[in-house]
Amino acid sequence: TTIHLIHGGEDPVIDLAHAVAAQEALISAGGDVTLDIVEDLGHAIDNRSMQFALDHLRYTIPKHYFDEALSGGKPGDDDVIEMM
Repeated sequence: TTIHLIHGGEDPVIDLAHAVAAQEALISAGGDVTLDIVEDLGHAIDNRSMQFALDHLRYTIPKHYFDEALSGGKPGDDDVIEMM
């Protein structure tokens, strides 16, 4: 499972340190995790954070696909990822 965290850099409700700690803990546990920090954003969702989410969905290859490709494993039916 790929997890993409997006956090406001100026969030007064949940400190940015919690998002960073979550990312580090999930990576340490073997997770496929990214964190985007939206500068000057508080505890909210705006167009910039939505763009981070959409770009991640469109352009980021999940880590397990990348690792499998590098391992030289045989191709399978699920090896094709359609890019929009």
